[in-house]
Amino acid sequence: MARGFPPGFHGMGCHPGPHGEDVADFIMWKMDRHVKDLNLNEAQKKEYERIKEETRAGIAGAIEKRKEFHGSCKQE
Repeated sequence: MARGFPPGFHGMGCHPGPHGEDVADFIMWKMDRHVKDLNLNEAQKKEYERIKEETRAGIAGAIEKRKEFHGSCKQE
């Protein structure tokens, strides 16, 4: 490994990992993993679900903006 980067990092031009819509699933998975240890009550679980939906919507919006930006960069 070169300077702590995974094999193939330099040849790909970017790091491996979740991209596009997969990033939302990854973030939700990480959130769920940490929240399950909190033993939330029903009201807290409802609020957490609301926060998750808000987060997922924000990520979806960011992905769309990113796609639009990349499209305009390719056109230029």
